[in-house]
Amino acid sequence: MQLGDFWPGNHVPEKSFANHVEKLAGDILHACELQWYYEPTTFPLEMDEQGKMKKGFAPDFYLPQIKAYFEVTYARSMSGKNRKLRMMEEKHPHVIVFLGVFRDDVMYVSRGYSGEYGTLGSKKFELPVRGDPRELKKYLLEQTGERQQIAA
Repeated sequence: MQLGDFWPGNHVPEKSFANHVEKLAGDILHACELQWYYEPTTFPLEMDEQGKMKKGFAPDFYLPQIKAYFEVTYARSMSGKNRKLRMMEEKHPHVIVFLGVFRDDVMYVSRGYSGEYGTLGSKKFELPVRGDPRELKKYLLEQTGERQQIAA
């Protein structure tokens, strides 16, 4: 299976994505045969004195089959994402968020805050853009502790 071999599933018009990296991630998730929802939830990170949300974080994708979120970015825009992921881990420690970082035709994936780019946590995964997306699915399942078979 290559990334061009998609199964019928969720479809979001390309213009709905914030950038082409989000579109590419959506295509990869399709190829993994994982159901996803695009930006369905905004988590409060900072509230004002009246209890209204001042700052929030809306991960790019929710993956209901593994009960986790997936945020994607370019390698050059990591600092803002890392700040939000650190706050997310502090405010909502029960929520699983994976970070996918695209650089040089490779998507580097880690669970949670990655630290400085290049370290990406202790359990990272690399998927070449032309690689087999089933390997990403296997990594996500291992990292969430899901042992059930999901539409192989």
